[in-house]
Amino acid sequence: MRAGYIPSKLTFNAIIEGLKLQSDMSLTSVSIKNSILSDEKFQFLLFTLDSLEGRKLVVDTTFYSSILMSAAQAGGLRKRIASLVTRSRNVGNQKVIEFTDGRPNLNPRSDDTSSSHVMWEELFQNYDNYKDVLGQSALLPPVRVTTKDLSRVLAAEQAVTYRKKQLI
Repeated sequence: MRAGYIPSKLTFNAIIEGLKLQSDMSLTSVSIKNSILSDEKFQFLLFTLDSLEGRKLVVDTTFYSSILMSAAQAGGLRKRIASLVTRSRNVGNQKVIEFTDGRPNLNPRSDDTSSSHVMWEELFQNYDNYKDVLGQSALLPPVRVTTKDLSRVLAAEQAVTYRKKQLI
């Protein structure tokens, strides 16, 4: 990616196979044991997301769901970061419309907010420094995902979404 090439679906599949990631949740203990996600692997995946965002490229659905499913199986901080990735995808897909004098502005001003973005790799390495300000000043970079296989994306996102506990 640093050379300026746009990664193809084959490139994403090679990464998935090389890191032995799963794009669907497996219930067998052998497959879970074989797909333990180390910090180095997860950091590489976050670097890939940062690189794609830096060039405003779309993430392949299989690759995106592989990141989320592997993080869900690993748990802990990786699952927390993956849940933030899903929140960022949801926010990134929404269009912002500014209103001027009660009318929608079709050409909103483009504030340079990229300087205030916390990159995924940086967030993973220094989560303790950012966890208190994530909802306030630190903006997460948007994640652009193709919507060809939306059911796979939603299933993977459900695996890393934290649910509120119900009071009875």
